[in-house]
Amino acid sequence: MYSSSEEGFQGDDQTGGAEAKPMSRDLHLDTGRLANFFKARIKNTECPFCEHDEWELPLQAGATGVGLPWACGKEYLRSGTPAVMLNCKYCGFVRLHSLSVLADIIVDDGSKARTLEVCDE
Repeated sequence: MYSSSEEGFQGDDQTGGAEAKPMSRDLHLDTGRLANFFKARIKNTECPFCEHDEWELPLQAGATGVGLPWACGKEYLRSGTPAVMLNCKYCGFVRLHSLSVLADIIVDDGSKARTLEVCDE
């Protein structure tokens, strides 16, 4: 099961790297499409550490995912691969899915879905 969190995480940039450019306020993560993608392509939804099957999608208001920084020596650039992060609700394991593979889940239509649940229909 997947769920979404309105609270998200408080950002505290300590990377010392370049700032990422903000996205349009009209863009958002379509959690319904994301749930359908996971249902179609993810066969084992259990956490690899605790084997529970309850995942949370922590989204900060207006966010479309997380950005993985690139390392350049001792510096980190905040312009790396964009991803969707899910947390296991039981043990806290964090898993990431690349947004470049998740076609059409970032949309620009004004509706801001927040609930992410996988249905068996």
